[in-house]
Amino acid sequence: MTDLAQQETAARNAAACCPLTDWTLLEITGPDRQRFLHSFCTQDIKGMPENSVREAFVTNVKGRLLGHLVVFNEPERLTLLTVPDAAAGLLRHLQMYLLGLEAEIRDVSTERAAVCLLGPQVAAAIPAAAITVPAELNTLQTQSVPAGEVTAACVDLFNIPAWLLLFSRDTAGDVGQSLQQAGLVQVDEVVFELMRIEAGFPWYGRDLSDDHIAQESARTDQAINFKKGCYLGQEPIARLDAMGHTNRELRAIQIEGHPAIAVGAEVRSGETTIGALTSVAKSASFGDTVALGVLKVRQAAPGANVEIAGMDGAVVAGRVCWPAIER
Repeated sequence: MTDLAQQETAARNAAACCPLTDWTLLEITGPDRQRFLHSFCTQDIKGMPENSVREAFVTNVKGRLLGHLVVFNEPERLTLLTVPDAAAGLLRHLQMYLLGLEAEIRDVSTERAAVCLLGPQVAAAIPAAAITVPAELNTLQTQSVPAGEVTAACVDLFNIPAWLLLFSRDTAGDVGQSLQQAGLVQVDEVVFELMRIEAGFPWYGRDLSDDHIAQESARTDQAINFKKGCYLGQEPIARLDAMGHTNRELRAIQIEGHPAIAVGAEVRSGETTIGALTSVAKSASFGDTVALGVLKVRQAAPGANVEIAGMDGAVVAGRVCWPAIER
């Protein structure tokens, strides 16, 4: 078994893969599928070219977050990828608005699976698995390979090159074997979590919830389109954009060493509590700790020094990084 430091090195400098175990996959079909999703998320879905991929938030009428999606515009369907255990809430919300539309949404998490590929050498290594990956960001291609049909997308999710693969769960074992035979190192979920946190990529249900408005995610450039026209939650999101700033946003924090800190720990600037940690991970190769938290913007400028309440009562020093932690 490759140790965590070696797995990190493979993801940063070579080619690695991480199965997105139990992640949620929803599918929208029917001639009104793009018009439907366009009306209930922050992204320009109607303007998506076929065989493209975009990031989006599903919001309620108050602009609060109900979900964070990667949307694949595949031929004849939209596929929505998001974190585990998200299907019930999203289906309950979206299905309320299907009346009168030629569109159907269903949970296909038991039918299809996903894997994330990481590293600068993926594009060169993966043809050995009889799979090719797009070179251009936010594009996807569907191909028939010996392991079955695979959809591959180039995505802007991390600080390092990344791709997402979708395929039938019936062929998941064959796809995984092909990737390993091509030389991709399989990384543990803790390494994927580390890369996610370093990149400031939020996990809905951990880092963000319906307590947050879309811009507080710090994913405005990737996931919010301000020219798309009307959608549920547009008014408060547009109003906040017109104000020019948020009071709080998701921020990454870099901490020296591996101190005893946990999710929920208070983050302070001087005597002021400015937020709490929502995700924490430790780097085996760099020997530091990285974390995410929604912090008060005024006290959390890039490079700002903060203090974190440790589990043992000690005060831990950290540094705010935005939009991501650079290695």
